[in-house]
Amino acid sequence: MTLLAFLLVSCARGEIPGSKWRGMTRNEKLLVVDSLRGHEAALAAKGGLPSSYAGTNDEYVTRIDAAYAGGDGRTVTAIWKGFARQRAGG
Repeated sequence: MTLLAFLLVSCARGEIPGSKWRGMTRNEKLLVVDSLRGHEAALAAKGGLPSSYAGTNDEYVTRIDAAYAGGDGRTVTAIWKGFARQRAGG
């Protein structure tokens, strides 16, 4: 039941603050990243920009963890969008 509630919240694309992210299990974090990637894939399929996220879900979880360990105060979504800007050189 807890997993179902988590998936519903994750799919709603609500902002996840660092405090919540740090309390999640690795599997929960992977689900969040998978949701973010799915959203980007849907945008690309609708004629948006091609995906800028070439890493694995595990790599992105590690990078988000590192961002929070380094004191980043942004939401998970903001950090995620920053990865695309870094890849694009912006």
